[in-house]
Amino acid sequence: MRYTFRLPDAPAGPEIVLDQRSLTGTRLALADGTPLQRIRDRGRLVWLVPVAEGEPRRIGIAGQVRGLRVLTETGEIRLERTLATWELVLAFAPIALVGVGGLTGGTVGSVASFLNLRLLRMPWPRVGRVGATLAVFVLSIAAWLVVAGLVAALTGG
Repeated sequence: MRYTFRLPDAPAGPEIVLDQRSLTGTRLALADGTPLQRIRDRGRLVWLVPVAEGEPRRIGIAGQVRGLRVLTETGEIRLERTLATWELVLAFAPIALVGVGGLTGGTVGSVASFLNLRLLRMPWPRVGRVGATLAVFVLSIAAWLVVAGLVAALTGG
């Protein structure tokens, strides 16, 4: 997912692009593609945003599961809708496959959970988001059964 924003306390400041990917992590850059400098501040990863009027501003990223937001020195910028507790339970329900399917079930359930997090953030009506996540859950059970059957057939078990 790609988000573009400006700092509220520096409206004339640069446009910032946040590129979030599940596999490669989060990358922050200026609109022209110049990567922002990353540093550790009291154990937390922060980025320095150059602004015309003085010292660079420090920003951090939080809420990568519940709802992505940028933490600034003066507040926060919400980039995604905050997921409710029931939505998180629904999103991570496929991980329960680890209990019946071991490593194979856990792997299939984890992939399904990441997909559910994306689906729950779609701008669809609530019924559509719930239906899609339930469909992913059912498909993850079917996928686990297929994979478990293939593993059993290959191992002679």
